[in-house]
Amino acid sequence: VRRDVAMVAGELRGHRAPTLVPRRAAAARSRYDAWEAASIAAPTPHAFEVARVIRETDDARTFELRAAGPFSFVAGQFLTLHVPLDGVDHRRAYSISSSPDGSDRVRITVKRLAKGRVSRHLVEQVRQGDRLVAHGPSGSFVVPAREAGSSARHVVLVAGGSGITPIASIVRDVLATDPSTRITLVYGNRSERDAIFRDELEKLATSHTQLTLIHVLEAPETDGLCVVGVPDRETFGRLLDERRLLEARAGEGPLVAMTCGPTAMMSAVREALEARGVAPSQILEERFLSPADPGHRPRAAGPQLVTIRARGVVREVQVSPDQTVLEAALAQGVALPFSCQMGGCGACRCKGAGELVMDEPNCLTDAEKREGHVLTCVSRALGPSSLELLPPPGQPRGPR
Repeated sequence: VRRDVAMVAGELRGHRAPTLVPRRAAAARSRYDAWEAASIAAPTPHAFEVARVIRETDDARTFELRAAGPFSFVAGQFLTLHVPLDGVDHRRAYSISSSPDGSDRVRITVKRLAKGRVSRHLVEQVRQGDRLVAHGPSGSFVVPAREAGSSARHVVLVAGGSGITPIASIVRDVLATDPSTRITLVYGNRSERDAIFRDELEKLATSHTQLTLIHVLEAPETDGLCVVGVPDRETFGRLLDERRLLEARAGEGPLVAMTCGPTAMMSAVREALEARGVAPSQILEERFLSPADPGHRPRAAGPQLVTIRARGVVREVQVSPDQTVLEAALAQGVALPFSCQMGGCGACRCKGAGELVMDEPNCLTDAEKREGHVLTCVSRALGPSSLELLPPPGQPRGPR
């Protein structure tokens, strides 16, 4: 207003106003910057060279990736790979299995699935010297900060099959950096030959008294020490009781339980822990899922309006019947957080209202769904809806 008044006054005095008027960049971008600050930017893409391929089991390979420079992450996080196959860019989230060391190397471990097109390609076709593109690191499946006043703690880790990948990263990191944390690792597999990192984990347990390793094997092939069975509620509950895993030692804070593996196993672990008084907030889960079947996705009759709010800034996007909310928002220039884009990581979690439906399965807990949380990457608008971006957390959230 002051500028316009000055121009009018100048015109009255015979001074012609300039055709172009410089705008103050900060003022011009204030609303845009406010929106950008309120959203969580998508993870930065990285180009990696495959420096080494390690055979872990018949179906699992570890890929040691070399970045352009030092690569930082937190133990328990994952990378989302872009894998082009037949002209289609497939995105898959794979946990980082190495521990953070500040170098330019990072490892991911991939298990070949019978119907997993991308996992089969990676295990069977990727070789040393190949290049992979990924974004991340992402994820909040990390050991939470120690509570004030506690000098030690006990972390119970439960892994099933390839769910060992983020947990192996956590084990390696804690052993290297936090001698006051006691670790119990329960690792379930069909047999010894299926246990990824088996030899390394046993060596770590032998050389570190703070680590207790318990193998649960459905069909053991040797006389090695293990618990015979599957890590269901009964077996895990018996372990909790017989090994007294929930008894805190002197100076230890509240127990932390972290689990990654088949959904049935994680549900059994949670049920056994909660039945013995462990609070839900002490239990963290990592769920990676396969993309939903497109044949079972609901469709709207036509484009639907979705209003997106972040710290007082409001944007509106039109979501067509064949789009997810995330796809429509990104196409219309609205920055939203995302990572795996298949409902398995939780990075795009927002608060939703209206006629939003999510593809199933996805990684949200029943409690999160009751609270109105949605994942924009698998949410579709069947009618007018709204989203509220959640503020970046001060520390990793849980459970997942």
